[in-house]
Amino acid sequence: MILLCLHKFSFLLWRSFSMCAAGLLLLMLLLYLMGRKYAMALELLLCAVFFALLFICAGKTVLTLFLFAIRAFATGYFQAVYLYTPEVYPTVLRGFGVSLCSAVSRVGAMFAPFIPQAILPLNENVGIGIYVCLSIATMIVALLLPIETRGRPMRDTTTVR
Repeated sequence: MILLCLHKFSFLLWRSFSMCAAGLLLLMLLLYLMGRKYAMALELLLCAVFFALLFICAGKTVLTLFLFAIRAFATGYFQAVYLYTPEVYPTVLRGFGVSLCSAVSRVGAMFAPFIPQAILPLNENVGIGIYVCLSIATMIVALLLPIETRGRPMRDTTTVR
């Protein structure tokens, strides 16, 4: 018994690839135009907007487009974080800094399934509202980052002040 035929698998593969590719292409454009901090903030704002659009009672096609956009913007944001983080830390701390950020993101990834599994069945609006609020909160944190790394050389040493 074949659970997933080749046609359906290839469709899912191309759909997933196109979502990631769209997010990465948009990210490249935003990085060129705005820099790292503002590109991350805009990606998160667009995530929040499309999460908020899920409150609208829409058809399956429109809902799929909203989810496509959310995944594309989230993919772009995540890649921007991985681009930004090594540029901030000097060489001697770079591995530790990137590893720490990766560990924190994995903790978030462990808690993320809790919302659709436990909260969405009870109240869809609360679950979607949590995603909107977290996207906006993360956007604010991205805007408060102290360093814009666009055009800066990567640091090799730390300086004690």
